[in-house]
Amino acid sequence: MRGNHSRDNDRVSKHDDPPHSRLFVANIKQVSEEDLRDAFGKYGDLEDVWICKDKNTGERKDIAFIKFSKTSDAARAMEGLNEKTIEGCTRPLKVRIALSRDQSNVGGKGDDMERLLRLFVVVPKSMTDQDITNEFKQYGELDYVSVVKDRETKESKGYAFVKYMKVSDAATAFEECDRSFKAVFARPKEQDYQRKGGPQDRHMDPFDRSFNSSQGNSYASMQQSSPTPLMDMGSYSHQGYGNNPSPMDMVNNYALASRPEATRLIALVSAQLSEEQVERLFDIVPGLKYCQFQLQAVNDVSNYNRTPLLRKVLLEYVNPNAASYALEKLHGFEYHPGKKIVV
Repeated sequence: MRGNHSRDNDRVSKHDDPPHSRLFVANIKQVSEEDLRDAFGKYGDLEDVWICKDKNTGERKDIAFIKFSKTSDAARAMEGLNEKTIEGCTRPLKVRIALSRDQSNVGGKGDDMERLLRLFVVVPKSMTDQDITNEFKQYGELDYVSVVKDRETKESKGYAFVKYMKVSDAATAFEECDRSFKAVFARPKEQDYQRKGGPQDRHMDPFDRSFNSSQGNSYASMQQSSPTPLMDMGSYSHQGYGNNPSPMDMVNNYALASRPEATRLIALVSAQLSEEQVERLFDIVPGLKYCQFQLQAVNDVSNYNRTPLLRKVLLEYVNPNAASYALEKLHGFEYHPGKKIVV
């Protein structure tokens, strides 16, 4: 175990190299460092194992971080040991890829694993979806391959998304594919909604759950707390879109009354929200081009201690309709109780 809590925090906060090669492990109260090394070391070379401690009492916590030398080894360990018991365990382990501080929770949730399944690759403009599939299927089962095309000319932009069914397969492709592809793990961007089929609907919910789900997910809670429904499906059923309007169909009727050409917005959000959370929230509306954060947080004048409570966010959408829809649906929305977003 590591005896220096501050040193542990320093290591946790460092950027992972290679990316996504560090695991967050919970339910290890009775597990020794040696047992962790024995169990996880079977999947590859370990760079470090550290068990977190309470900064005040020095008592060990129920969580640890395990750093691998390779991304694919970390992914295989997660897939192999999550919900499994090892020596010293009284409960099944919870194993996740540890996300960096500029992303969401370090432990990650099931929805956060979406980013680990998909690669962004640079390709010759002559390559088709099938060409890329033939190149990347050797690393594992593919969910889809999608060349990003210019909306007007329909010509390839020279890059594509490659999504796998397993995190370890995506990691293997990331490590082993030809360097000319310049593969990186992809984050949700505007290009997703340009693809056809089901996967585009993931933009309708900030946590990648199905937009049409009736399981009381985040979208349902947003509908209840938003001043107006985020996506009122019924209002579009007789406007030529059929029963299943696409995300862009839903925003095409919107335009800012005062500035019909406007595509940029400014928002004030709680400083407690991570950049990843904010970007996912505004990415509910299809067509988000970028989400840029002001470096310094904004002080609330009523806050006596002058503690930064708000952050200014600059947003741009692909067209005025998308920007107007985001303004209409997200202004006044309470992402955290009592913390309204101002757009």
